[in-house]
Amino acid sequence: MGRHDGAHGRDADGAAELPGGAVQPGAEPGPLDEALAAPGPARRVVGSVPTFGAALPAVRETDIVGMTPDLLTRGLVEALGLVTFPLPVELPDLTLSQARHPRNDADPARAWLRERVRGVLTRLGDLRDV
Repeated sequence: MGRHDGAHGRDADGAAELPGGAVQPGAEPGPLDEALAAPGPARRVVGSVPTFGAALPAVRETDIVGMTPDLLTRGLVEALGLVTFPLPVELPDLTLSQARHPRNDADPARAWLRERVRGVLTRLGDLRDV
């Protein structure tokens, strides 16, 4: 995804040549880096952010490309006018997890919210497979 369409139709080697952003807490290589490096050159990561929400404005305001799960970010991608394209490699499924401090386990309001989030993501996942 990016604000330009220079990535359309690129193979793994071509995609690795584009300046990329990473959504991860540190600068360690992620699944996309590993998949792109297998058939060819390593991806050139020029920056990283901790969340998908932070990645999209960064992509919009620069000439880097980024990767986010369509299921979670489609609306914001469209609102920001970003161009999307399929990845040139297969990636493993993304695992989403909820984390909380044990002191919040017994809070009924937080339990209710956790169940709502789980339900929404489960329904979205089911829709993706249809």
